Amino acid sequence: MYTMLLVGVFMMAHRRSVEGYQRVLKLMELKCQRLIQDNEVLQRRIEERNLTVEFLKERLAEAEMVRQDGCVDATH
Repeated sequence: MYTMLLVGVFMMAHRRSVEGYQRVLKLMELKCQRLIQDNEVLQRRIEERNLTVEFLKERLAEAEMVRQDGCVDATH
């Protein structure tokens, strides 16, 4: 009789712990999904900034060429 009671208590405790682990796993999964989304947003921002930097480098190179051409022309 006591054995059945102990088995019943153990099974209830086990079920609760399994449910608890499932809740924790679900929360961890949601957190991971959020981190993945945040990472994707940050990656897009980095790519946009890299494009901006490349654009600015190109404009700077063009401006430098114009400046050098202007200096050469002014010396003649």
